Amino acid sequence: MGDEGTDTEETQKELDELERQLIEMGNMVESLFADSVVALMENDWGAETELREEDYRAHEWWLKIDKLCVDLLCNRKLNADQVRFVSATIKIASALKRTADQSLHIGETIRSFELESLPDAGSLAPVASMVELTQNMLGDVIEALVNHNAQEAAGLHLVFRELASLDARAVDELGDAMLNGRVPVHLGTGFVRAVQRLQHVGNEVLDIANQLCHVYGRGPQQ
Repeated sequence: MGDEGTDTEETQKELDELERQLIEMGNMVESLFADSVVALMENDWGAETELREEDYRAHEWWLKIDKLCVDLLCNRKLNADQVRFVSATIKIASALKRTADQSLHIGETIRSFELESLPDAGSLAPVASMVELTQNMLGDVIEALVNHNAQEAAGLHLVFRELASLDARAVDELGDAMLNGRVPVHLGTGFVRAVQRLQHVGNEVLDIANQLCHVYGRGPQQ
């Protein structure tokens, strides 16, 4: 009984450490996303090297989490709830890794700008709205992870619908701006690519939200 109790305690310590690492990765990716969209909206060429370094750190963190998950599944006697948590962690960490990759690509969009000044604020207003909404979604899902809040995670489905609507509006308005000459074509297409990547980040946030709903009691939404 004593050995079994010790093993249970060690397992719980490892699970707590796994959750800590997942939250830290979430904070890391949230910071990378924020830096990438600042680089995009301010045409900051100098940020690209730092963004690459942040993306590399997120990738390394994902590998650490994956290894710990495999060790727990293979070497520990987990109950059903613990298996569910570890399985969800694998999926959440993978979604965070993909979010980091998308964030890096958003920052790299500035390559297409050729050091030109950005279009007027009116032409980029839908993009700026998408940036803000996506950043809020990412922050909210990390907060839901920290607080084990399935209700907050589930609420992100409604926010995602707003993001999808903004995506269509941003692409349409950028297209009009390019046709009317308010935005150079190469700049406009660069921002369209960034908009598509913001939508991808929204999809990843939704995947994370579904996993949190599954683990903390509500089941994924359709």
